[in-house]
Amino acid sequence: MAIFGTGRGRRRAAWREVAGRSGCSGVAGLWITVALVTAACLPLLLIGPQSGDSFEFNINWSTGFAGQLAAGTPYQRWLPDLNGGAGSPVFFFYGPVAYYITSLGFLGCRGCDPTIRLGIGEWLIVLASQWPGTFRQLR
Repeated sequence: MAIFGTGRGRRRAAWREVAGRSGCSGVAGLWITVALVTAACLPLLLIGPQSGDSFEFNINWSTGFAGQLAAGTPYQRWLPDLNGGAGSPVFFFYGPVAYYITSLGFLGCRGCDPTIRLGIGEWLIVLASQWPGTFRQLR
Protein backbone atom coordinates (compact mmCIF):
# COMPACT_ATOMS: atom_id res chain seq x y z
CA MET A 1 0.00 0.00 0.00
CA ALA A 2 2.86 2.38 0.65
CA ILE A 3 3.84 2.17 -3.01
CA PHE A 4 0.65 3.87 -4.19
CA GLY A 5 0.88 6.75 -1.70
CA THR A 6 4.54 7.48 -2.37
CA GLY A 7 4.05 7.43 -6.15
CA ARG A 8 1.34 10.06 -5.99
CA GLY A 9 3.44 12.16 -3.64
CA ARG A 10 6.42 11.91 -5.96
CA ARG A 11 4.34 12.94 -8.97
CA ARG A 12 2.96 15.94 -7.11
CA ALA A 13 6.44 16.90 -5.87
CA ALA A 14 7.81 16.56 -9.41
CA TRP A 15 5.01 18.76 -10.74
CA ARG A 16 5.73 21.41 -8.10
CA GLU A 17 9.43 21.30 -8.93
CA VAL A 18 8.75 21.76 -12.66
CA ALA A 19 6.20 24.50 -11.96
CA GLY A 20 8.60 26.24 -9.59
CA ARG A 21 11.48 26.10 -12.07
CA SER A 22 9.41 27.45 -14.91
CA GLY A 23 7.77 30.12 -12.76
CA CYS A 24 4.35 28.58 -13.42
CA SER A 25 1.80 29.80 -10.90
CA GLY A 26 -1.66 28.36 -10.28
CA VAL A 27 -3.30 30.80 -12.69
CA ALA A 28 -0.74 30.07 -15.40
CA GLY A 29 -1.34 26.34 -14.92
CA LEU A 30 -5.06 26.85 -15.42
CA TRP A 31 -4.45 28.81 -18.62
CA ILE A 32 -2.12 26.07 -19.84
CA THR A 33 -4.90 23.56 -19.19
CA VAL A 34 -7.40 25.71 -21.11
CA ALA A 35 -4.95 25.99 -24.03
CA LEU A 36 -4.26 22.25 -24.14
CA VAL A 37 -7.94 21.30 -23.95
CA THR A 38 -8.80 23.85 -26.64
CA ALA A 39 -6.04 22.52 -28.91
CA ALA A 40 -7.26 18.95 -28.40
CA CYS A 41 -10.89 19.92 -29.05
CA LEU A 42 -10.20 22.24 -32.00
CA PRO A 43 -11.97 19.94 -34.50
CA LEU A 44 -15.09 20.06 -32.29
CA LEU A 45 -14.98 23.85 -32.31
CA LEU A 46 -14.37 24.22 -36.04
CA ILE A 47 -16.51 21.51 -37.64
CA GLY A 48 -18.41 20.00 -34.70
CA PRO A 49 -18.92 16.30 -34.01
CA GLN A 50 -19.63 14.41 -37.20
CA SER A 51 -20.80 10.97 -36.20
CA GLY A 52 -21.74 8.76 -33.32
CA ASP A 53 -24.39 6.34 -32.19
CA SER A 54 -26.46 9.04 -30.49
CA PHE A 55 -25.45 12.00 -32.65
CA GLU A 56 -28.98 12.81 -33.84
CA PHE A 57 -30.39 12.45 -30.32
CA ASN A 58 -27.71 14.76 -28.93
CA ILE A 59 -28.45 17.45 -31.52
CA ASN A 60 -32.24 17.25 -31.08
CA TRP A 61 -32.20 17.03 -27.29
CA SER A 62 -29.63 19.81 -26.90
CA THR A 63 -31.53 22.08 -29.27
CA GLY A 64 -34.82 21.39 -27.48
CA PHE A 65 -33.28 21.82 -24.04
CA ALA A 66 -31.62 25.13 -24.96
CA GLY A 67 -34.88 26.37 -26.49
CA GLN A 68 -36.82 25.54 -23.34
CA LEU A 69 -34.12 27.10 -21.18
CA ALA A 70 -34.25 30.28 -23.27
CA ALA A 71 -38.05 30.29 -22.91
CA GLY A 72 -37.67 30.42 -19.14
CA THR A 73 -38.14 26.82 -18.06
CA PRO A 74 -35.15 26.08 -15.81
CA TYR A 75 -35.83 22.36 -15.30
CA GLN A 76 -37.59 20.57 -18.14
CA ARG A 77 -39.05 17.11 -18.12
CA TRP A 78 -40.76 17.22 -21.49
CA LEU A 79 -39.40 18.45 -24.83
CA PRO A 80 -42.52 19.51 -26.75
CA ASP A 81 -40.93 20.07 -30.19
CA LEU A 82 -39.61 16.53 -30.67
CA ASN A 83 -41.31 13.63 -32.47
CA GLY A 84 -43.14 15.80 -34.97
CA GLY A 85 -44.63 18.06 -32.29
CA ALA A 86 -45.92 15.22 -30.11
CA GLY A 87 -43.13 15.79 -27.59
CA SER A 88 -40.76 13.50 -25.77
CA PRO A 89 -40.33 12.60 -22.09
CA VAL A 90 -36.54 12.68 -22.37
CA PHE A 91 -35.71 14.12 -18.98
CA PHE A 92 -38.00 11.82 -17.06
CA PHE A 93 -35.35 9.19 -17.81
CA TYR A 94 -32.07 11.07 -18.34
CA GLY A 95 -30.44 13.63 -16.09
CA PRO A 96 -30.14 17.11 -17.62
CA VAL A 97 -26.77 18.17 -16.12
CA ALA A 98 -24.81 17.74 -19.36
CA TYR A 99 -27.52 19.58 -21.28
CA TYR A 100 -27.15 22.65 -19.07
CA ILE A 101 -23.50 22.80 -20.16
CA THR A 102 -24.18 22.13 -23.85
CA SER A 103 -26.97 24.71 -23.84
CA LEU A 104 -24.30 27.37 -23.25
CA GLY A 105 -22.98 26.58 -26.73
CA PHE A 106 -26.48 26.68 -28.19
CA LEU A 107 -27.43 29.94 -26.49
CA GLY A 108 -24.06 31.63 -27.03
CA CYS A 109 -23.77 30.97 -30.76
CA ARG A 110 -27.30 31.18 -32.13
CA GLY A 111 -26.22 31.79 -35.73
CA CYS A 112 -23.93 28.76 -35.88
CA ASP A 113 -24.69 25.36 -37.33
CA PRO A 114 -26.18 22.96 -34.72
CA THR A 115 -23.15 20.67 -34.97
CA ILE A 116 -20.82 23.59 -34.16
CA ARG A 117 -23.02 24.55 -31.20
CA LEU A 118 -22.91 20.96 -29.93
CA GLY A 119 -19.13 20.97 -30.41
CA ILE A 120 -18.84 24.12 -28.27
CA GLY A 121 -20.92 22.46 -25.58
CA GLU A 122 -18.81 19.31 -25.68
CA TRP A 123 -15.63 21.43 -25.45
CA LEU A 124 -17.07 23.06 -22.33
CA ILE A 125 -17.80 19.63 -20.84
CA VAL A 126 -14.23 18.46 -21.49
CA LEU A 127 -12.88 21.72 -20.07
CA ALA A 128 -15.04 21.40 -16.95
CA SER A 129 -13.86 17.83 -16.43
CA GLN A 130 -10.23 18.98 -16.38
CA TRP A 131 -10.59 21.62 -13.66
CA PRO A 132 -10.67 19.32 -10.58
CA GLY A 133 -7.48 17.50 -11.58
CA THR A 134 -5.72 20.74 -12.42
CA PHE A 135 -6.67 22.31 -9.11
CA ARG A 136 -5.49 19.21 -7.26
CA GLN A 137 -2.13 19.21 -9.04
CA LEU A 138 -1.55 22.93 -8.54
CA ARG A 139 -2.34 23.10 -4.84
